[in-house]
Amino acid sequence: NFIKDQDMRIRARAAVSLYKYNQDRAFGLFWEMAHNPDSEVRLSAMEAVEKIEHPRTAMLLLKLTSDPDQRVKQQVFNAIGRLLEKPSEWLPNDIKERMVQVVNKIKIAEGWIG
Repeated sequence: NFIKDQDMRIRARAAVSLYKYNQDRAFGLFWEMAHNPDSEVRLSAMEAVEKIEHPRTAMLLLKLTSDPDQRVKQQVFNAIGRLLEKPSEWLPNDIKERMVQVVNKIKIAEGWIG
């Protein structure tokens, strides 16, 4: 059972596949991984969930913008940027606007823009 695999990348990919059949269970796994104390697990969750076009994806990425690990924060920032660049009828405007605000706030807080 890949959902219980010790390798978090395999577990994250399994959750992406599970999404087609059970969205709630898949997002439950992503949220569990996003709360894991291991930053590698959080990175795996973020990399996998980005492939799913659903408002819950945006909400999970927004949650990870406050991650204490700079690598996770940078990857989340990049993932949000990619989501905002492509057409996204699945993404409600209020969430899209919140994503833009958070990205701008991160840019300033991290010194990525002056």
